[in-house]
Amino acid sequence: MSNPIKGQFEDNLQDLRHLVDALPVCISYVDNEYRYQFINQVYINWFGISKAEVIGKHMAEVIGEAAFEHVKFHVEQALSGQSIAYETTVPYLHGGARDIAAQILPVFSSDGTVKGCYAMIVDISQRKRDQQQLHINEERWQLALEASGDGVWDW
Repeated sequence: MSNPIKGQFEDNLQDLRHLVDALPVCISYVDNEYRYQFINQVYINWFGISKAEVIGKHMAEVIGEAAFEHVKFHVEQALSGQSIAYETTVPYLHGGARDIAAQILPVFSSDGTVKGCYAMIVDISQRKRDQQQLHINEERWQLALEASGDGVWDW
C-alpha cells in the first residue's frame, strides 16, 4: 500500500525542483567542506558541465583554483553563519571571467551549526558593459560640449 503523504511530499519536491531549475539564476549548495551537494539546471547550462561532474566535488575542482580563491572569503563568511551579498569579477575555469552578483546564505542544522550554504549567482557582465559604455558616452558628450564653447542649460 502506498503512503499518500510520502507521494504528496515527492510531488512537492518535484515541483520545487522545476521551480529552481526555471529561475534565471545559478543556484548551488555546498557543504561545510566546500563540496557541491546540489546545482540547478542554469548552473549546468552556464558552465557546460554535467551534474555528475559537479556533485561531491570540491569547489576548486569545478570552478577552478583561481575562481575558488577569489570567492573563498565570501563562502567562508557564509559558513561562519553570515548572509553575504556582493558583486565581483570571477575568472572561472569554464566560461571565462564573468561579472557576477552573488548572494550566499548559510544553512543551519538542528543543533545550530552551519552545515553548508546556498549560493545564488547572476551574470551581470552585460549590465557592467552597458554601464561602462554609458560612462564613455557621457565623457565624450562632456568633451564635445567643452570643445564647442556653446552654453547648455536645462529648464
